Amino acid sequence: MITIEGNLDDRMSSIVYLLTELRPLQDLRQGDREAVNLEKVRYMGPDAITLVSGSILSARDRGVEVAVVPPSEPPALLAFLDLSGFNHSILGRPVPDPAQPGNVTVALRRFDQSRHSDPDPILDLIARFETVSEDLRVALSICFAEVVQNIEDHSRSPIGGLGCARYIQRDHEVRVALCDWGEGILRSLRRRYPDTQDDERALRLVLFGGYSSLSRANNAGRGIDNLRTIVTNSEGNMIIISGNGAADLRGRKEPRYSVHSFGFKGTGVFFTLPIPSGLG
Repeated sequence: MITIEGNLDDRMSSIVYLLTELRPLQDLRQGDREAVNLEKVRYMGPDAITLVSGSILSARDRGVEVAVVPPSEPPALLAFLDLSGFNHSILGRPVPDPAQPGNVTVALRRFDQSRHSDPDPILDLIARFETVSEDLRVALSICFAEVVQNIEDHSRSPIGGLGCARYIQRDHEVRVALCDWGEGILRSLRRRYPDTQDDERALRLVLFGGYSSLSRANNAGRGIDNLRTIVTNSEGNMIIISGNGAADLRGRKEPRYSVHSFGFKGTGVFFTLPIPSGLG
């Protein structure tokens, strides 16, 4: 049994912990059985809910039988599990009602093709609480387009991409998680750049642009670079993980790279944008 516990917020430490604990799910195949015990979890953000849900859905897609023990408290977490779509997607319960009073969560959604309407549920949610600036609208549109197009073009993820978002009213910001369970950045890049040494080097290349597997003739390798530019110019934060590599960007500071042993077979992009975005 895979046991996960504690407060799983939207920080690098929580993401690394989750990916490390969930790694056994990646190696299971049709006919295998596993259980994920979340009973001692006390908080989950959009990053955690996306990683846990996608890891379970990816395993189930391969024919693995995955049982789930959900948390039993506190009430705020139980409400989030419902509104985030976890209860529906993973436990088979009814579809959540996004119009519930006080809801600040955009439920889990699958992405397999980039559409102009991708950020609309987030913008509509924020508009219930405060004015949505044109800067924020443009920033979210670009961020979604770049990540989802990468999922579509490069990931080869059997379940496509999975995303969740949450509006944090006290901090006037939106937090977004977008992940796929495909082949990862390093493997994708090596088709065109076979000398790319490792996951950290692959992240350094794509974060600052010009490197692409050219899965489409017009790809210029600027997707993640464009996302990074939007997030840093808005004084937001961003984490990207793939394989064993991770990059953590805080505001306009230089990215912090690290290498781990979670062996994530895919790519996760987690970003925070202030409201208003501050782009001018």
